[in-house]
Order: sequence, then structure tokens, then C-alpha cells
Amino acid sequence: MGRQAPERQPDSGWILVADADRLSARRLANHFTRQGFRTYQTPLGEEAVLVANSRRISLAIIDVALNDMPGTALAARLKAIEPALPVVMTTNDHRPELEAEARKVGLLFYAHKPRSAARGPARRAAGSRACCSPMFFRRPNASRRSRNGSLRDDDQGLAGRR
Repeated sequence: MGRQAPERQPDSGWILVADADRLSARRLANHFTRQGFRTYQTPLGEEAVLVANSRRISLAIIDVALNDMPGTALAARLKAIEPALPVVMTTNDHRPELEAEARKVGLLFYAHKPRSAARGPARRAAGSRACCSPMFFRRPNASRRSRNGSLRDDDQGLAGRR
């Protein structure tokens, strides 16, 4: 594509979001940006490799299907650059053999996107927020608090089990 990697920047790390579905990528990137992280989103594996060579990546979130390569190939290339890099793979494809192939790369987590996200652009255009929801990345026992800081009623059970 003619893009060159910028000079490597010393920093505290970035979250790389590689997904051909720009809406999903934008939602995830926006979620992490609101949490105070720096994010970089791309639909291209080659661009993701350039980013990994120029920035310290703290987490890679990769969809199984990118525009220019399989997500598993990107994960392997990123692991070659930084073997300890945590990689989360996301997908709309729920076939077990695909998950088994992806796990060979050494993933931190394999997340299935909600099936409603696979219903197509008409569903997303109608305002569905299920597509690659940031709730995938919420800690299982993280409590939700109301605006005044107290636990909401639906989380009282979780708080009592800690």
C-alpha cells in the first residue's frame, strides 16, 4: 500500500483493534478510549503489523476475518514481533474448528460476537448495539454502580459473593 511505519514511539502501550467491520472496530476502540487507553483501529492485517512495529501494543483485538488476511495469520505475525502480546480473537463464525485453529496461535481469549450481529447491515442500521459489544471485555465480577456510587439492585448478589 505504500505506507511506511513511523519511527517506534516509547509509550505505555496501545490497544490494537483489527476488524473488517468498521462499526465493530469503532465501538471497541471508542469503549477503550473512554476508559483512558490509546487505540488504533484498522481493517487491514498489513497495517496492523506496521503499527506493531512502530508502537508498543499492550493488547490486540483481532477479528477472524480481515480485509487482506485471516485474523489467525495476523495474530501469528504479531506474536512473532512480541511473543508475550495478549491477543483476543473475535468472530461471527461459531464453528468449533475455526476456534481450534485460532487457539493454536496462543490467544488470551476467543470471543464469539452475538449472533444478532451476524444478521447483517439492516440490523445494525436499525440501531442494534449488540455488534461486538464492549461487554465482551468486562471483568466477570465487575460491579456496576449507579450515579451516586452505590451498587445497583441487580448487582447486590455479585457484590456479596466477592
